[in-house]
Amino acid sequence: MADVALLTFVQVGSLEKRAREPGFCRAISMQLEDRFPPPKRFVDSSDLLHELVAAEVGSSDFGTDDYLAGLKVLLVSMDFDPRFSERGRRIAWGELIGALSARAHAIRSMDRCAKSSPTTYPAMPGVGAPGVRA
Repeated sequence: MADVALLTFVQVGSLEKRAREPGFCRAISMQLEDRFPPPKRFVDSSDLLHELVAAEVGSSDFGTDDYLAGLKVLLVSMDFDPRFSERGRRIAWGELIGALSARAHAIRSMDRCAKSSPTTYPAMPGVGAPGVRA
């Protein structure tokens, strides 16, 4: 077990050093740009965005849909507000994919934690709310 921890630490240290090298972050960004070309219109791309991320992450569970209204506004504004170059469109699309991927990963992790070790928190005195199970 100690060997695994040491190996992980060494790999992370190596990655941190590489991240400081000129052009490393740009190379990562360009890989993302090439893998997921942006749609012609962002406003119509919500379904495509979710499909791409679900295929990439391996889960179509994005949690509650409370983020969809804001995503729709953002996608509409991305077609009209900024004046993207073609590379800018690719970068913006990659950022959307990254954000939604992070959401899917977070939801999956929270679900796994809740299933593996459920915990009940006591109610807060004076609030009147029942205990919360996480």
